[in-house]
Amino acid sequence: MGFWTAQEFSALTFPDTSLVGDGLFHHKARLMLAGETGIGKSYIAFQMACDLAAGRAWFDTWKVVRPLTVLYLQVEIAEGLLWRRARRLYGDDPPKGMTIWTPDEDEPVGEDEFWPVIAARAADFDIIVFDPLYMIAEGEENQVHTIRPAQKKFDAIRKEGNGHSIIIVHHTRKPSQGAAPTIDSIRGSSAWPGWCDTVMLAERKAADVRLSVVKARNRESGAPKPLILRWNEEQPGPFLSAVAFAESDPLGFILEYIEEQGGEAGQAGVMSFLHEGKALSRSAAD
Repeated sequence: MGFWTAQEFSALTFPDTSLVGDGLFHHKARLMLAGETGIGKSYIAFQMACDLAAGRAWFDTWKVVRPLTVLYLQVEIAEGLLWRRARRLYGDDPPKGMTIWTPDEDEPVGEDEFWPVIAARAADFDIIVFDPLYMIAEGEENQVHTIRPAQKKFDAIRKEGNGHSIIIVHHTRKPSQGAAPTIDSIRGSSAWPGWCDTVMLAERKAADVRLSVVKARNRESGAPKPLILRWNEEQPGPFLSAVAFAESDPLGFILEYIEEQGGEAGQAGVMSFLHEGKALSRSAAD
């Protein structure tokens, strides 16, 4: 922090802090992964966490710079189910830099106890994943005055020691029929996505999942194209694999809408779709 002449500022040097995807995710950054209930957010987050720990590219697309140390905090899913998912994902070859934390089901950790426990271990990790937000940040999620204290706790963890990056898993509201989720679909106050450096949205596309980056504050080339992810039956192996980049032309979205209606949308339905700006909002989300 300080005042610089243009010449002084130009003479400064800064290290490359990118961890994933040429600036998609940085050291000390905040990333939010959001999607509607049941779409597979925790599968995606767990796979991303394991790939960070192994130094593997996210979905064979966004390069991870090196194997990183990761703490995955899962406070919603039962330990037995999480264990089965872990075995399904990596079998007998777990990533060495990965640590998993789950609460005691018989004696849940309260918010006042949770943060000191995490702060005490934060220095051991490059990245900490919080899954999901609503189970960790207490208070009304629509009120900024209750959100700010929670954000300060996340930031205190993020700034411990040499600094850490954080990933937060959150929910979106259920979209209206034919509408694609946007950054405004994220549940609660806009202070949550506004606070994050990178925001990713998971959306159901027939049997697949569309993963869109709708905000990439620190990526000079802007947000990358959305990915179409397909569930993988191979075990052990990734839960989802990228099969294509999603197209972003409005005509494609109109055709998708007609298909979603079973081919029976009719002129009135398509005109309503266009009038409400849904096709264009889908294109803008790309």
